[in-house]
Amino acid sequence: MREIPAWNSPWSFTKVWGLAHPMPPIPNLEAILQRGVAVHEWTAQVDEGATVRPPAAYEGYCEAYRSACYALAPSWTQIEQPFCNGRWHGIIDRVGYLKGFDPLVIADLKTGMGAGKDAQQRIATQLACYAMGWKPEQYTQVMRVGIYLHKDGAWHTQLYDDPRDFDRWLGLLKEANDGTQTDSETALHADREGGNTGEVR
Repeated sequence: MREIPAWNSPWSFTKVWGLAHPMPPIPNLEAILQRGVAVHEWTAQVDEGATVRPPAAYEGYCEAYRSACYALAPSWTQIEQPFCNGRWHGIIDRVGYLKGFDPLVIADLKTGMGAGKDAQQRIATQLACYAMGWKPEQYTQVMRVGIYLHKDGAWHTQLYDDPRDFDRWLGLLKEANDGTQTDSETALHADREGGNTGEVR
């Protein structure tokens, strides 16, 4: 387990999102979290050049990551990269470049399906939060990608390119700072007339 930095800002994405959208009870949450931690740790070790066996219980997810890397040919410049801008903080799974794409990429690895509009909106907002925190002057030029790893070894990507994701994040952050948890319908459903589409291959 990697050491978590001592942050000097009050907010993370999870805290801000959780205030507006409290998480309902999730069956097997502890097992889901353990899976995510184990797969993230293994992928980080591999990307840093280590030769390590995949955790037996999560071998399919790890094989999915191998396959994704073979296809996407990433050149990661940062792995599990912390950032803090004084207002919020986080840890970005990957920063770097993908084969065939010029923009700087921030990528988040997911071992869940990310199914449903609400889940996709959460991930889109999370990556917007990270892009703004990591590159405050050039965040609109950053390519935001979710890399989804599946138990059966399959994988897929999702490109998040809706500029309203940034507005949603700033709106939720303002609510958190103001201590006002009023109706967040506008922020939550900012992309009713559009949204993030597309896959990176």
